Amino acid sequence: MAFGFAIARFALFLRQMQATQGPHVLNHSAWGSPIAGVALIALGVVVNIIASWRYSQIIRQLSQGTWIPGRISRTGVVLAALLAVLGAAMAAYLLALR
Repeated sequence: MAFGFAIARFALFLRQMQATQGPHVLNHSAWGSPIAGVALIALGVVVNIIASWRYSQIIRQLSQGTWIPGRISRTGVVLAALLAVLGAAMAAYLLALR
């Protein structure tokens, strides 16, 4: 979530820098950074909510003796894949701006 906040704030900084440089500066669209930043913040919120829910589930299973070790968390795998795709998209975006 902090990384998303930093990305969104950096986009604001870039827009302010472009505004002070005048019209002769090449104006890249700064919409990609705020959207990526907000997406990372939202994803962080979702991960926190799901982690809290899973924690309470596992504690309940441990208390009842129904927890089965070695199970792979599908939610964790999906969130990791989503973060990997978002990270690759951000890297491609930054390379395209070069």
